[in-house]
Amino acid sequence: IMVSLALNAEGQLLGAPQVSLEGLLDGGDTAADAVSSMAGAVAEAVSGLSRTQLMLTDEVAETARLAARRWFHKAYDKKPVTKVHVMRL
Repeated sequence: IMVSLALNAEGQLLGAPQVSLEGLLDGGDTAADAVSSMAGAVAEAVSGLSRTQLMLTDEVAETARLAARRWFHKAYDKKPVTKVHVMRL
């Protein structure tokens, strides 16, 4: 799983998290639904961070990683390698 987040200077998300499930699902509606749901779970987890935590890139990345991994594990009972890119603009 690859998750990309774009944050502004205050740590707020600039858009929906971008999720890639390359090699995990076969595509189609199932994959699109999974990507959408996982992006929502990641956004919810990141939005729950405190202002101080939002300023710490490692904290944001780890929160997003855990949210994505937990969502996938709950849905598919698998624990894939999960990486997160955090971009601050």
